[in-house]
Amino acid sequence: MRIGIHQIYYDRAQLPELEPAFIPYDNTANPNREWAEYHVFETEFRKGTHKNFDYTGFVSWKFRQKSRVSGDRFIEFMKSNPGADLYFINPFPMEELLFKNVWLQGEFYHPGILEFSQEILRRAGYDLDLQSWQQPRETFAFCNYWAGNEKFWHGYMEFTGKIADILRIGLSDSERSFLHSLASRTNNFSYIAFIMERMFSVFIHLWNPIAIRYVPSPVQLATRYPGVKGVLFGLLKKRGYLYSLWRFLALTARRNREP
Repeated sequence: MRIGIHQIYYDRAQLPELEPAFIPYDNTANPNREWAEYHVFETEFRKGTHKNFDYTGFVSWKFRQKSRVSGDRFIEFMKSNPGADLYFINPFPMEELLFKNVWLQGEFYHPGILEFSQEILRRAGYDLDLQSWQQPRETFAFCNYWAGNEKFWHGYMEFTGKIADILRIGLSDSERSFLHSLASRTNNFSYIAFIMERMFSVFIHLWNPIAIRYVPSPVQLATRYPGVKGVLFGLLKKRGYLYSLWRFLALTARRNREP
């Protein structure tokens, strides 16, 4: 299995944070910051980089910081589960327990993204009610932490290409104003990156590739969510007694923070 996971950095100070198992990707020029990783996807897809490996991915320099998983561990996970079109990891396990789908999660942190993205999907010809979508936990994903084969790349880029075209040339003045407005308090990003990364889950739902998600071990989860957080995680996972209360308290506590 030839695996080429490239790790994007846009500042040389980030080099010590890169995973030895990944391929450094120099994005210090950062020519299209607003589109984040998707700009890299488009650039490298046009070059045919995805054809150089059995599985190709482009992840941020914060991969381990957010996922709590090393590059070596992720690659070993891939090699231990051969035969898929796609391998990915959700770096925020708690989020899939707090929200029905990635768009409701997005609406909580980036108000207005749900209605806007619903309209974009409609114009692209896709019928999926984002408000009511009961998304399987197994398809939750954020941050573009994935690697796919050539078949996946072609399907994914065809799908997201339609979305990107609408965002670039198919919007009204008021829609463009919203799209380019500030969506994140922590890194000064507009809505573009947050819309495009959530389209990954929509594509999995519509295309139904053979996809395998990395599942953290109980030990990893206990380390990530110690004490009260661990109790909360367990209750949310069971969705049993006091679930509604715990969910309310968790969302209230997270209102002013982004994952």
